[in-house]
Amino acid sequence: MKSKGLAALKARIELAPINVRGRRRCPKELREEIIRYANRCRREGTSIDQIADALGLRSATLSKWLRESKKRAKHGKIKSVEVSDRTGRARSAPLRSDGVSLVLSSGHRVEGLDIEQLAKLVRALP
Repeated sequence: MKSKGLAALKARIELAPINVRGRRRCPKELREEIIRYANRCRREGTSIDQIADALGLRSATLSKWLRESKKRAKHGKIKSVEVSDRTGRARSAPLRSDGVSLVLSSGHRVEGLDIEQLAKLVRALP
């Protein structure tokens, strides 16, 4: 297991605020750093239990964070798309501003956007 950064990371975890149930609440930035560290260790063959123990975390918590991170990475990738009119035929004409739809890889659909709204929405996506 990588000892580089382990002490500093563990110290940051210990400084994380504790909620009313007595559990540490790691801020998003700290969770992301923990996930990066854990992924590096996993590539070297270290088990999740060993990583969690070294960081002072529960194995179930670390496993959940790693699963969620993998899921976000999978859904966060940009996919190629084809613009079509409502009949499903490919269009070569410029987009009209009265009926643009956005369909995300998760299956969610946003309809009725103008070009500026669509651009703003796409820029705001993670």
